[in-house]
Amino acid sequence: MKVHKKKICITIGVAFLVVVAIGIWAMADDSQMEKWGGILKEQSQNYSDEVYAIGDMGEVLRSEIEQCMQFYMLSGMNEEEAMAQAEDYMLKREALYQEAIKQGYIVTDEEIWEYIDELKEFAEQADNKGEIQSIMNQFESEEAYWEYEFEVYKKNLPIQKYVKNVETEFKHKQQMKKNNNIDLETEWTAYFEEMKNQLLEEANFEIVK
Repeated sequence: MKVHKKKICITIGVAFLVVVAIGIWAMADDSQMEKWGGILKEQSQNYSDEVYAIGDMGEVLRSEIEQCMQFYMLSGMNEEEAMAQAEDYMLKREALYQEAIKQGYIVTDEEIWEYIDELKEFAEQADNKGEIQSIMNQFESEEAYWEYEFEVYKKNLPIQKYVKNVETEFKHKQQMKKNNNIDLETEWTAYFEEMKNQLLEEANFEIVK
């Protein structure tokens, strides 16, 4: 993987797509990262399979919603806003994952570890290496942290592969229209949001009371 020295978009825990949307909170200081690392560690040690929402092909755990909610609260949202954002994000994430699997984007353990090795290399050369280390330090060891990430990427990596392929195909089709005035990134963002909304609708999630 070609590494560019820049701020790494930290795909940590449920933050996979969240950080893309809110720009890693314009990260304030290490204390915020330490708090986030502590949240991740706590979830990794206190796993619960209590279901928050169930759909036709998948489910979202209450612990996932709570973790995502805490992420948004650290970014500055109040509890009500954070809860609404967490539910929207996590349900769409699960809908994306189910569609990725349906489309054949299944990954092996070996592929996940290979990707994590690339993340390790990227993290070592990132401008915000200290922020990443602040998160890792909340775990018993770096090995424990990366083992946690391995579990996260069982879903994240299929989603990434699926979304990347859809994005490539979409932009190719747009370029074929030979319209030089097309803003590909803006067009893709709008299309991706519409796609997520459609997948969410098709997933038929019901909140478990």
